[in-house]
Amino acid sequence: MGFAEFCSINAGNSDNRLIHALVERWWPSTHTFHFLCGKLGFTPLDFIMLTGISFGRGRKLPYDERYSKLEEVEKMFPGITSSDIRYGNTTLTYLKSWKEPLNPRFHNYDLEINIMYAQAFVAYMMGNIFFSIDATSLRAGYLVALTDYDILGTSGFDWGMPIMVALYWGLNEVSVLRDGNAKQSITGFYAVLEFWFWVER
Repeated sequence: MGFAEFCSINAGNSDNRLIHALVERWWPSTHTFHFLCGKLGFTPLDFIMLTGISFGRGRKLPYDERYSKLEEVEKMFPGITSSDIRYGNTTLTYLKSWKEPLNPRFHNYDLEINIMYAQAFVAYMMGNIFFSIDATSLRAGYLVALTDYDILGTSGFDWGMPIMVALYWGLNEVSVLRDGNAKQSITGFYAVLEFWFWVER
C-alpha cells in the first residue's frame, strides 16, 4: 500500500515534554519555531524524509460529509452500528477491532475482505495519527478516499499536504501567541516533530 517506510518507524512512549517545549516556541504568523539560535521550520522535505510519504504529488485527498451517515459507512464496513459512529465520526475503537481476527488459521481470505482490512487500517492511521482530532474518532468524510480500490494507499493521493495542514492548524490552535483562548491539547500528526527535532539537532 506504500506505507511500509512509515510503518517501520519505531516510536517509543514519550512524556511529550519535547512537544510542549516546541509548542511554546511556535509562531503562527511565520509557521516556524523560534529558538535562541534562530528560526527553524518543519518543511515538506523534512516530512518526506522522515515518513517516506510524498508531498504535493497525486490526487487531492477527497472529503465527503455523506460518510458521516451510517448508511454510507455500512457500504464500506458491513456490520458497523450507530454506536460506532459518534457525532458523525467513525470511532477508532471500531476501526481497531478489524485487526483482531487477522489470523489466517481461522479465516479464509478473499479480495473483498482484504480490501476491508486495508480500508480499516488506513482509516485507523488517518484518525489516530495523520488527522487526529481527539484520539477517539476519525472524521468520517475522509472515508471517501478509501472507496477507490485502485489507488488505495500512498501512491494515489497527496497525503503529505493535508497532513501538514492539519499539523500546522493544530500548532496554531495551541500556540501561546494566538489571540483569544488557546486550546489545551494539540491535534494532528504532532509525533513527527519529535523525530524532526532530533534529526535537526
